[in-house]
Amino acid sequence: MIGSARTIGTFVWNTLRGQHALLLTVVAAISLSLFFVPRGAELGRLNLELGFTHKAIAILEEKYGAGDSSAATIGALAQARAQVGDVAGAVSLLEQLLSEHPRDPELLQALAGYYRRLGRLESSLRMVERLGTIQPTPATLQELAQLYGELNRPIEQRRVLRQLVGRSRPDAAHFIELAKLEKATGNPAAGIELIRRLETLRPGAVDASVVALDMSLRVAASQVAGALERGERFLAKSRNPARDVLPLAGALSVQGYPDLALKLLTPLAGKSREPALVMATGQAEIDAGRREAALRRLEAFAAGAKVHPDLAQLRLRLAASMGLHMRAADAAEAMGIASIPADLLPATATVALRAGRSAVVDSVRERLRNERSTLPPIVMAETSSALRDRQAAMEWAGLAARDAKNDPETAMKLARLELSLMRRNLALAALRSGLPFAFQDGQRPAFAGAADIPENLLDPIARLYADLGMPVEGQAVLEVLKDKQPSLQADRAWAIAATAARRQDAVIEWLKTNEDRRIGPDFLKDLVFTSIKSGSQGLALAAATRLVQDRGTDSDRMLLAEVKVLFGAPLVRLKPSEAMASAGPLDRTATR
Repeated sequence: MIGSARTIGTFVWNTLRGQHALLLTVVAAISLSLFFVPRGAELGRLNLELGFTHKAIAILEEKYGAGDSSAATIGALAQARAQVGDVAGAVSLLEQLLSEHPRDPELLQALAGYYRRLGRLESSLRMVERLGTIQPTPATLQELAQLYGELNRPIEQRRVLRQLVGRSRPDAAHFIELAKLEKATGNPAAGIELIRRLETLRPGAVDASVVALDMSLRVAASQVAGALERGERFLAKSRNPARDVLPLAGALSVQGYPDLALKLLTPLAGKSREPALVMATGQAEIDAGRREAALRRLEAFAAGAKVHPDLAQLRLRLAASMGLHMRAADAAEAMGIASIPADLLPATATVALRAGRSAVVDSVRERLRNERSTLPPIVMAETSSALRDRQAAMEWAGLAARDAKNDPETAMKLARLELSLMRRNLALAALRSGLPFAFQDGQRPAFAGAADIPENLLDPIARLYADLGMPVEGQAVLEVLKDKQPSLQADRAWAIAATAARRQDAVIEWLKTNEDRRIGPDFLKDLVFTSIKSGSQGLALAAATRLVQDRGTDSDRMLLAEVKVLFGAPLVRLKPSEAMASAGPLDRTATR
């Protein structure tokens, strides 16, 4: 018994001795783990890394408030603040570190990013510029170029982009951006050279969009024939010419050469049922003054399979604008009145009435009844007027007046409508309500807002002022807008307004100072007739002479002769050398 007890005792002791060793190990492990448990800022940073942002902020803010201004704590706290949306708070922390660590790349990069998020682009630029002197990596230079572009500093942007394309293994996108910038800063020849270099280094990067850019550069450099040849060569090798021709033709049309665009489009459009190609060809024909050909093309295309909505709309708009009421009514009926865009409803009602298409008229009336609560009041007013419902038109016009305020497009429509209703004072009030000016009788209009008038409305504004019998106010408004939002369209609108106001000397001087600028033959022809209407003899002669110089067709030369006879000059046969009739569109400088 005693032996048994001793044996059990020995066993228990040995067991306890093993457990004691285990306990010592556990205690040591706990002590060690306690020594390494993150505390304070370390715990805050750990929580931040684990995604527990709010816990991290609480810990880090406490440490920072207690005087811990170490770079690690401030950096972690700034990151945490930014993650919860307090970007300004993050910036205020990092700015404290900047004086001590002015060349720390990570700090500069973080501040640049936070400044950008706050919309402080100038501050972001300063950080990236400093970073560029320390680490001029492609990523840093690219960010620098982007900031210069956003801040409208083309000279600096061009300098950085030139650095990027001069590096080994340059990015194709940098060549393209620099070529665009060279064109914008008046050096298209440099842009052409960049595209040539890109084609040598990265031939696979030169797709249709790059060739279109090359063509636009050549047009800007007065190499119009070369631009056309470039497009033809590319299309000859293209695997999908029906797709690739679109940007190439666009490069010519946008810069005033729709006839040349048609040389690329027409051979392909006749063989294709691709809606985009047919539409581009039709639009180029419209721009080139071949509206009947465009309408026939659209009608022939509609006779086939189901027509794309954009093509159907273009057909309807074109036929209506040409005054071809029966063909426009056919287009409307083919579309279905319910699918006609709201802004086309007034024109649809007009052509349907004049064509005697009662079914179309009834469908328009039904749509007005069904959608009176959803259609804009100006559409209801215009369509009611087109349907000869004067009372409804006046009622809806009153409601549309609220929408016209600070909305130039609605204001223009309403003013035209009120003028057609013989309410001149309301028409003038509607026009003025949409313009960024303060008007007082007897005083010059005072600019009072941002110049955000769409360019396509500038010319109609000038003409509407003339129709209202207030050309002087129109000239004053357009003169301000020409300075606030400079463009060729603004210049043209000002010229029309100034002509209506009988300021022919100013417009003649404008024509002289823009000798090398492609103003546009259609505009010049319009300017001739506007000058005749206002009794501006000298301007009519100047505009007609410029028209002969720029285009020089038989019709243009005949118009010049008629203007001379109209104002008392003898009718003489014009020699080509006198009228520069040999100067075709491919030989003249184009800067826009």
